[in-house]
Amino acid sequence: RIGRDGSGWSLETVPREPGTGTGAERFTCRRVVLAASTLATTRLLLALQGRHGEAVRLLGSPTVGFAVLLPERLGAALETRAFSMGQISFLLDADTRERVFGSLFAASGIPVSRVVEAMPLSRRGGLRFQRWLQPALLLGNGFFPSHHSRYEAVLERRPGGDRLVLSGDHDDALPGRLARFRARFGRGLLALGALLVPGSLHLVP
Repeated sequence: RIGRDGSGWSLETVPREPGTGTGAERFTCRRVVLAASTLATTRLLLALQGRHGEAVRLLGSPTVGFAVLLPERLGAALETRAFSMGQISFLLDADTRERVFGSLFAASGIPVSRVVEAMPLSRRGGLRFQRWLQPALLLGNGFFPSHHSRYEAVLERRPGGDRLVLSGDHDDALPGRLARFRARFGRGLLALGALLVPGSLHLVP
């Protein structure tokens, strides 16, 4: 919690054991710079300003997820050690006015059981197919500009404490931008010998 303390500010941390106060600490300072992530900072500021029940605009980057297939890697040996974070990033013009930033990363970090369960095969058949497919599969994400977002945040009073409630969606222009991105990105992958897996590109909730 943040509050006024004379000409400065007081900050009280959340106790490590809720309800006991154990581990809670209090600090005072002349100036506070909030950098507690987007949602946590929004919650702290609304509480500090007493703006409960007021809807405020919240910017976000509409995100897409997709899968990419590298045909030459089908059936290759599985990597015994892999780096599961993004290894290649891209910046693509969705049209003449905006760009989409994204990254590609290996599919080895996805639990095999989740992939097999989504296949229209028996478990044994799914495992064999996944073993053949996984070395050739990359996963990716892309982030559209925040002006496509139409999100709101409301700080509500609850018996157990304040709660930040989020709502909203993207604007009406995003589906068209998404279709153009899919077409351009797919063509770019083909030129590199890769394929955008059909039906895989979708907006992430």
